Amino acid sequence: MKRSANRCESWRERLGLLAGGALAEREAGEVRQHLAACAACRRYHDELKAVAAPLADWEKNFSRLEPQPALRTRWRTAVLAAKNSEPVGRFSFRLAFRTSWLELVRPCRHAWAAMAALWLVMAGINAAISGAPPNVLSARSSASSTAIQVFEEQRRVLAELIPPIINQPIEPPRRDSPHPRSQRKTRWSIG
Repeated sequence: MKRSANRCESWRERLGLLAGGALAEREAGEVRQHLAACAACRRYHDELKAVAAPLADWEKNFSRLEPQPALRTRWRTAVLAAKNSEPVGRFSFRLAFRTSWLELVRPCRHAWAAMAALWLVMAGINAAISGAPPNVLSARSSASSTAIQVFEEQRRVLAELIPPIINQPIEPPRRDSPHPRSQRKTRWSIG
């Protein structure tokens, strides 16, 4: 069982309900008994009550407030505009392009510009490599064939030095007999 460091945490919700006047009378009696014995909860309840008391009488406190005529006019205009809004138009490529530009490209245009610059650099490097004279390409291919020969020689030497690994078949794990979980024997116990 988990024990909390503060024993009064379980009372916090009910203290809030009591401060707002929304707690049933039977529970309110229990909470008041706890308040009589606990100074920390009394302090917490007094703080909550200081905040909740003005909010509980909001109808009396704010009944004199009325929206200004300009605000009423603005609300009325907004409601009528929402009521008389035009239906969504047909699909157009111009609208789709504009929307995608505003939502995808424009917010991260620096990243798109960087990717375009990178693509141009890669295209230039590719063009430079593919446009190289044939003798440069043959020199590269001879260098790569030499590297392949060196690699094969090293692999042959390693094969002589390291004995071959004999793979023995692995026995598959045994499955328990198909019993319902409630009838299976457990190998562990809570001590």
